[in-house]
Amino acid sequence: MENRELKIGNWVEQPNTGPQQVTAILNDIQIKTTSGHVDKYCRRIPLSEKWLDMFGCTTHYTGTQKEYETPNPEIIIKVFVYTKETLFFVNYRGTDIKRIEFVHQLQNLWFELTEEELIIEKII
Repeated sequence: MENRELKIGNWVEQPNTGPQQVTAILNDIQIKTTSGHVDKYCRRIPLSEKWLDMFGCTTHYTGTQKEYETPNPEIIIKVFVYTKETLFFVNYRGTDIKRIEFVHQLQNLWFELTEEELIIEKII
């Protein structure tokens, strides 16, 4: 994972401590997280419906398609479940704009669209 993808507040996975938030980006390879660890081995966290629930999104069905309504009514996350993978697409103001695979990507896109941080509303 390249640190230029990250910003302070993003969630990443650390090998020994689990999900942590980035508190500082020290250089091209090292970050500091809420655990206090300085690490160069953090990994992306795959986006999942559990993470959408933690961000305060609520499930909504439109026919056979599953969607998550977000805290911002202009942003909807569309979920497509296939046999081997789940795909997440961000819909902004009625237009599908981007496929999202990782939690930090959703956080960064959210900030870009709303100029606000996407925060965890409940721990599951």
